[in-house]
Amino acid sequence: MSKLAYLKLSENDRLFLERVTQSKIFMSAYTQQGGDTSNYLELFDFALDYLRNEAETIESHDAWGSGGHFVVEIRELDNIFFVAAIEFDTERFHLCLKNAQWEAEDIYSNFVEDPE
Repeated sequence: MSKLAYLKLSENDRLFLERVTQSKIFMSAYTQQGGDTSNYLELFDFALDYLRNEAETIESHDAWGSGGHFVVEIRELDNIFFVAAIEFDTERFHLCLKNAQWEAEDIYSNFVEDPE
């Protein structure tokens, strides 16, 4: 990714990339698989996939939607957080736990009661 393409990323995406490049966990995994540290787009895609696959669940909340029961999880790896919910396609990540908790609450608070 060129410097111009990097500048076109959202502020949140740039902050995410900055955190990733400072993380020994992410950078070690990326370079071990042969990643080019100067290719920000490739690094960004790798980091999102790595976060989805390797993050641990630190909070879990039950919710009920049209398809029945589902779980809203807050997952974390090296102080990068994201919210996972099967009913919602989320790609947003957070650099602090509190923001992830707000997003999770925004989802599950609308689906807290078992309809049965």
